[in-house]
Amino acid sequence: MPVLEGIPPSVMNEVPGAGRTPDKPFDSSSHIHHGGNVPRAFSNTDALGRLESHLSEGSQAPSRNPVSRMSGEIEATSRRLAFPDHIERDMSKSLPSRQGTGLSSATGRSISSTSFDDYTVGWICALSVEMAAAVAMLDERHPVLSLHRGDSNLYFYGSIGHHKVVIGCLPAGMIGNNSAASVATGMARSFPNLSIRLMVGIGGGNPSVRDIRLGDVVVSMPGNHHGGVVQYDFGKTTMGGKFEKTGSLPPPPSKLLQAIARLEAVRGIDGSKMPEYLEVFDTEHRRKEYSSPGRMRDVLFKADYNHVQGEATCNKCDLNRVENRADRDSLVPFVHYGAIASGNQVMRDALSRDVLGEQFDVLCFEMEAAGLVNMGAFPCLVIRGICDYADTHKNNEWQGYAAATAAAYAKEVLMNIPPSHNHG
Repeated sequence: MPVLEGIPPSVMNEVPGAGRTPDKPFDSSSHIHHGGNVPRAFSNTDALGRLESHLSEGSQAPSRNPVSRMSGEIEATSRRLAFPDHIERDMSKSLPSRQGTGLSSATGRSISSTSFDDYTVGWICALSVEMAAAVAMLDERHPVLSLHRGDSNLYFYGSIGHHKVVIGCLPAGMIGNNSAASVATGMARSFPNLSIRLMVGIGGGNPSVRDIRLGDVVVSMPGNHHGGVVQYDFGKTTMGGKFEKTGSLPPPPSKLLQAIARLEAVRGIDGSKMPEYLEVFDTEHRRKEYSSPGRMRDVLFKADYNHVQGEATCNKCDLNRVENRADRDSLVPFVHYGAIASGNQVMRDALSRDVLGEQFDVLCFEMEAAGLVNMGAFPCLVIRGICDYADTHKNNEWQGYAAATAAAYAKEVLMNIPPSHNHG
C-alpha cells in the first residue's frame, strides 16, 4: 500500500519518481505517545519563561532503540501526561542538532542577534502539546524578542535548516477559528517577512474515505471542489441532511505545494525522514509521553456503534463492533493529501463524519484552519496528525504521538524549500 495518497496528477506528473512507497525500515521505538488530558497553551509570560529556562539547559543526544522493542511497545497501555512537570524535566535537555549546530546554551556558541524582520516561517499551533512538538523540531533556538506593540502572542524562536522559524500558540482554553485568526493577525503584524506559513497540530481522521490510521498525517491539498480546507459550519443544510457550502477558502500557497511535490519525489528515492526526526523524542522522559501506543491500541469501531456512556475508556465497549482492518507492512506513518474540514465545534459523531466525508472527500476534522485561511489572513499549509476517528470513542491517548508526527512532517516540508525561496 503506498504511503503517498491523494496528490493530484497535475502536481505529481511534474515529479518523476514521486509516490513510491519508501522502503527504509522504521524504528517503532522512535514513535511517540501522549496520554492524558489535553495540555493547554501558555497564557502568560511567566509560564512561557519557565518553559524557556528549562528548554535552554543541558545537552543530550537521543539514542536509537532496537526494533526488537516493538512488541513490548505495541502492548503498552496508555500513559497519562502532566505537561508542565514532564515537559520541564524533559525539555531541560537540549534539542539535538540536525544541521551541525546546537543550542547556544548547550554549545557555548553565541547566536547572532535576530530581529522580527529575519523570520520568514510562521508556525501556529492550537495546544501546548503541539507547541512542544514544534519546538523539538528546531535545529537551533534563538533568544526571545521583546513583545511587539499590538501583538499579545508569546513565541518560540529558532531555525530549521536555513529557515528562521517563529512558533506561536493559541491562548489556553481559547481554541477555534476565531482565536486562530487573532493569533495569526498578531503574528503577521510583528513579522512582516513571513513567506512560509504552517498550521500544525492534531485532528480527527475520517477512515471511511481512506485507510487512515492513528498517527497518520493529513495535509491540506486542493481538490476539484475545494481549496484544501472546507469550513463545514459555514453554509446551509439542504433536504436530506446534505451540507451546502456558501463560499470557498483559498488553497495553500503555490510555493508550499511545490515543496510537497519535491518532498514526495525525495521520499520516493530516499525514503521518509520522519523516523529520523522523531528520534528527538526518544529520551527517558519524552518517550513516556510521546511514544506510540502501538497498533493494538488503534481501534476503529463501526460508525453506528456509540461509546458506552459514562466510561472514560473503551474497556467496556463491544469488541464485536470493531472494524476488521489489515495490518500494514510499514510502521512509518502514512501521509494523506486532501480536504480538511474546519469548524468551531468538535466533530464527535461517526455518521456525520461519514456524510461530510462522502460529500467533500474530507479526510480530517479540526477547529482552527478556516480561521487562518479565510479572507487570506494567513495563507498556509495545514498539517494534522491523526489522534482519533472523530467519533464518540474519541480520547486523548494518541494526541502526543499525533502532534509529533505532524511536526516531523512539517520539518520535512521546510527542509525541501531551498534558502533562495525564503523571501517572496
